[in-house]
Amino acid sequence: MRDSILSLLKKHGDLPFLPDNVQKIEKKLSDPKSHISDIAGIIEIDPTLAGKVLTLANSAYYSRGMKSVSTLQSAISKLGLKEVVKIVYSIELTKLFVDTKVLDSNKFWKHSLAVANVSQILGKKADIDQDIRDLAYLAGLMHDIGVMVFCYLIPGEYADFLKEMNINKKTLQASEKEKFGIDHAELGAQFINKWWNLDERIVSSVLHHHSIGEGSASDKKCRRLLSVTNGICNNIGITNGIKSLQKEDNAENIGLNNDEIHELRDEIETAIKQAEDLLN
Repeated sequence: MRDSILSLLKKHGDLPFLPDNVQKIEKKLSDPKSHISDIAGIIEIDPTLAGKVLTLANSAYYSRGMKSVSTLQSAISKLGLKEVVKIVYSIELTKLFVDTKVLDSNKFWKHSLAVANVSQILGKKADIDQDIRDLAYLAGLMHDIGVMVFCYLIPGEYADFLKEMNINKKTLQASEKEKFGIDHAELGAQFINKWWNLDERIVSSVLHHHSIGEGSASDKKCRRLLSVTNGICNNIGITNGIKSLQKEDNAENIGLNNDEIHELRDEIETAIKQAEDLLN
């Protein structure tokens, strides 16, 4: 079945393209002549997006004691360009894959946003470099996108598969591999690489988020961070909506112990509340 699924992926069908606003921002980010005002200009054209960016910039998760802002330019100055780009990705990507009847898209995106947000808290505590944390945010947002690709490409077969998942005791990725010859990590990575054309490090992180031992040292740090964060979110009930055996990564793999994780509980709760607020 692997070949037929990959064949469907090549045809694209009704799979969503990368949102226009994200494409425009990525193009500007890759242009050395672009300025912050160019990014602001893209966001300002969409009043709904601009309003949400401002609202989130003033939320408890992002403001953290800083003064509130009333303009987009001041929001970018306050948060920094990279943080605003993360917010735009979060707003725009969570509009996608919402039509499927196979899975609860709200639960799915809440989990993805939670993993993205919490990875930033754990990464900072573990003193992981900012660029790796930035990568972990976007990879966290997309780490399970292959699940939704399954739901769109083969909705009937995947719905039946998920019913079987409720009675077996295997991880999701192992069960997918056994049933379809490909798991959501590989399918998601292939989808992002072919149709969204994003940074190859995002593709690699999505591909290997269940096989953290492969890749360069920085890649491993990102995958370990995602793995630990994913496990924490699943443990507290913030799952992608699929019941399966969870294979967790020890927090010590990113240099933290259980006491340190416990100390972060309030920040983690705030990060998860932020995910809920964005979806609402």
